[in-house]
Amino acid sequence: MRRLIIAIASTFALIANAQDYSKMSRYVRQLVMEQDNAVQAAGAKGVSPTLSTTGNELLAFVKAPEDAVSGYCIAHQGDIHIVKIPISEVAALSENADVERIEASQNNYEANLDSVASCADVQQIWEGQAPLTQAFTGKGALIGVVDIGIDYSHPTFRSIDSDKMRIVRAWDMLDFSDSQTYNEKKKFPIGKLLTDTDDIIAKGATADSKTEWHGTHTTAIAAGSGYDTPYRGMAPDADIYSVGCIIGSNSSYLPSTIKSLNTSTLNTLSFQRIFEYADTIGKPAVISYSISGTQDMTNDDALLNEYLAGLTSTPGHIIVSSIGNSGTKHRYLPKTEDTDTVGGMIAKSTEKLFVVNISTQKQLKLRITDYSRDESKERTKEFSLDFLPGNKKKTSSSGLKWNDYYTKSNIPELDSMSVYIFSGTDGFDSERVGYDIFLYQEKYTYSSLNYGIEIIGDDVPAEIFVQNGELISGTAYSPTLTGAQVAGNCGSPGALPSVIGVGFTEHWGKGGLRHSISSIGPSLHGHIKPDIMASGYNVKSALNSVYRANTGGIPSVRESTYNGKQYGWTSQYGTSMSTPAVAGIIALWLEAKPTLTHDDIMDVFANTSRHPVESLSYPNNEYGYGEINAYQGLLYILGIDHIEGLQANQLTGATVVPAAGGITVRIDSEADSALPCRIYSTGGQLVRQFCIDRGSSEHTVSLQQGIYAVQVGNMGSTLVRVE
Repeated sequence: MRRLIIAIASTFALIANAQDYSKMSRYVRQLVMEQDNAVQAAGAKGVSPTLSTTGNELLAFVKAPEDAVSGYCIAHQGDIHIVKIPISEVAALSENADVERIEASQNNYEANLDSVASCADVQQIWEGQAPLTQAFTGKGALIGVVDIGIDYSHPTFRSIDSDKMRIVRAWDMLDFSDSQTYNEKKKFPIGKLLTDTDDIIAKGATADSKTEWHGTHTTAIAAGSGYDTPYRGMAPDADIYSVGCIIGSNSSYLPSTIKSLNTSTLNTLSFQRIFEYADTIGKPAVISYSISGTQDMTNDDALLNEYLAGLTSTPGHIIVSSIGNSGTKHRYLPKTEDTDTVGGMIAKSTEKLFVVNISTQKQLKLRITDYSRDESKERTKEFSLDFLPGNKKKTSSSGLKWNDYYTKSNIPELDSMSVYIFSGTDGFDSERVGYDIFLYQEKYTYSSLNYGIEIIGDDVPAEIFVQNGELISGTAYSPTLTGAQVAGNCGSPGALPSVIGVGFTEHWGKGGLRHSISSIGPSLHGHIKPDIMASGYNVKSALNSVYRANTGGIPSVRESTYNGKQYGWTSQYGTSMSTPAVAGIIALWLEAKPTLTHDDIMDVFANTSRHPVESLSYPNNEYGYGEINAYQGLLYILGIDHIEGLQANQLTGATVVPAAGGITVRIDSEADSALPCRIYSTGGQLVRQFCIDRGSSEHTVSLQQGIYAVQVGNMGSTLVRVE
C-alpha cells in the first residue's frame, strides 16, 4: 500500500519552522521533517512509525518556473518538473515564492498478478495470436514495457525473420555496476541504461531476475515473436524499450543509501524517457504498465495526473495500465441525500493501517466503534468533518487542519487506535472537499471484524472509498453498518483519465465475461474505469529463464531450445496479462496511423468494442467500453469499416498471404462451388473480383504495393500488405 503510515506522525502539529510545508505532499513533508530531526517521537509506541526510507536525495514533481529549479531539473512537462534534489534543500526550495507545489509519494506499486494459474492442458484462446499479422506486425511502432524480472535473452524477443534483437533500449533501475554506456547520467538518476543491443544481449536479464519473472511474461504478450511456438505476442515485430522498474517485491535490491530516490515519480520519468526515444527514431509509442498502486483523494497525486496528461497530449504517445485485481473487494460506499448513515465493518488481514477516502460538498461526521470491547466500556469515538468547499481557514471549528493532518493518538475508547485526518480540496473537483483518513492500530492487524465505521449526515451526499482491505456489512453488530458495494477498487495510474485502464475477461468456459477479480470503478474522482477489457485468463507467454534456474520457478507448459539453452513458456492470468495485450494491439493501430491520440483510441473503443453483456449500457464501471476488437478497430481507424460487402468479422477457415507481386488466398478445404472473393483498397474502392474455382483451394492475383482488405465468400475479411 502507499504506506501512508509514513506521513501521519502526531508531532506534525508541533512543527513551526520557516519552510512552507503547505506546498509539500505528505511524503515530502515527512522526509524533510525526519532529516531535520523535527519528528523525534515518531517511532514511539502508539505513534505512527517513521519512514524506513533512507538516503539523501529525492525524486519529486515541482510546479514552478524553469529558473526556480534549473539546478535540479531532469525532465519537465510545461511548468511541472521532475527534479532530483537533496532532501536538505527541499525546505529552501519551498520558501521560493515561485514554487507552487513539491510532490512525491512513496513507491507502493505492485505487479497485478493476483493469482497464478498454470493450466498446461487448457486450450490457448487468443493471447499469442496477433490479429492482422498479414498486414501489421508492429514494425512501425515502439512498445515500452515498464515491469520487473525481464529476461532479455528469451528468443521471443528476436525478430521473426532475421533473429535480430528487438529490445533496443534497456534501462534497469536496479543495475548498479560502475560502467555507464550513456552520457547524460542525470537523465537516468538510478540504475543503468543500455543503448547497444550487443550490450543488452550480454547483460542477459534485469538484476532482479533471480527472484522476479513478471516482466518477461508481459513483454512477450505485447511484442513476443513466439519463436517456435504459437504463443506470439500482439505486435511481434515492434521495437521494445524495456524498463526494469522498482516495486514492493524487488525493492530489497535497492541500496539503502538511495532508497529515498524510489518514489512513484521514478516510474513517470521512465514513461517520458520512452516517449523521448520514440520521437528521436520517428515512431509512435505505447507503454504497457502491468503495475498499480493506491489512489489519492486530496492532492498527493495532483501533479502526477497533470504530468501524465501532458505526456499523453502528444499524438502517438499512449499509456496503458492495469486497473488491478481487487474486483471482489467492497471498497465503494456511496451516500445519498436520503440516507442518514452508511457504514461497514473493517475487513483486512495483513496490515495495521486502514485508509478511508471521502469526497463531499457538505459537513459530515465520522463514527468509529470498537465492537471487540465490552458494551459497559466506552467504545465509540466521533469526528466532525466540517470543512466546506472553497475553505480559506487553516483550522475548522472542530480542529481539523486544511492541507494538513489532524491527529488523535492512542484513543482509549478504540483500544489505543490512532486516527489521522488529512483535509483538503478534492484532487479532481475544486467544488468538493476531500478527506484521507488513516486508522492505525499498532497492537494488531485488522484481521477480524473488530471495528465499525459510519459516515453520518442528514441530506448529505458523499462518496466513500477504501484503499486497502474492505468494508463489509456488519448488520449483526448494528443495522446502520450497510451500504458498502463491490466497486471502487481500481488502482492508479490506470484510474487516471489520461491513462488507459485495462481489466480482463475470461473466455475459457466463461464466454468472455469479466473475471471476478478484475477491478471495477468508479475511480475516487468519479471517472468510469476500466476503459477497456481484453482476454487475460490462461495466457501462455514467455518464462524468465534466470528466475526458473534460480528457484525452480513456475511450471513450464512448453520448452524451446535457442543457442543451446532451454527456454520455457508458462500460463498466467490477471490484468497483468490483458494490459500488454491491449498495448500490443494499440501498437498495430499506431503502425497503421502513427498520429493516433489518447482521445482517438478512446473513440475507437467506443465504436468497435465487443459488448460482453448486451443489457448493460457502455461505458460502465465493469467493462468500460467493452472488450477490445483489434480487427474492427483497425478497419475503423483506416476508415473502411463501412465498405459495402466487406464483413467486419475477421477471416476464419481461410488465409491470405503475400505472394510475389500480389497475394494468394487459400481456403482450408477444396471449394464445393465457385467461391467469390473481393479486394478493396483502404480508400474503399473495389480493386479486384475473382473466384476460387470449384475443387480448388487457392488463387493468386497480382496487386501493386499497398494495403488491401480481402473478403473471402462469407467467411470474413482480413487485411494484407503487398510489398
